[in-house]
Amino acid sequence: MTRIEVFPREGINGVHFGMPRNEVHASLGKPSDNTARSEVIILGESIPNPARDGYFENEMQIFYDEKNLVEFIELSGRGAYLTDVHLASIQVFQIKVDNLLERIALEFGESFDRDDSEIPCSYTFRSLDMVLWRPFGPEDSKIEGEKPDEEDDAAYFWTISIGRKGYFAN
Repeated sequence: MTRIEVFPREGINGVHFGMPRNEVHASLGKPSDNTARSEVIILGESIPNPARDGYFENEMQIFYDEKNLVEFIELSGRGAYLTDVHLASIQVFQIKVDNLLERIALEFGESFDRDDSEIPCSYTFRSLDMVLWRPFGPEDSKIEGEKPDEEDDAAYFWTISIGRKGYFAN
């Protein structure tokens, strides 16, 4: 497994916000998956779809702005077997949701935005430009007709995302 260290507002091992795409490729090698920047039309409105590089079978995805500079990084833990993600001393995807939120508050002295309408699925730490995500909360985790996982699907976050400074300001 490759250990990936997450540094809010800075980046991850060898990749920092504002880094040109070609330098990311020089640092990490050729991505296993990538897409070019495009526009998507939804209900008559043009929505930008950023350029993206995927590494470690898309367990790590790096997104680029219109100048092809790193602006957002997402790491997936659900089913991950190639990466081991750490935030400071915290092994992100090995700690249950409530414990992880407490550990982040202790480690960084920051709390998530308690007014965020996406809770309990998404927890945004605006001061760190960081989001932890899971597809549903504890009350929604048992889907009728589906075989439950060994561990409750909502017990752990599925992704951690970090953005350049100010990315989650609004």
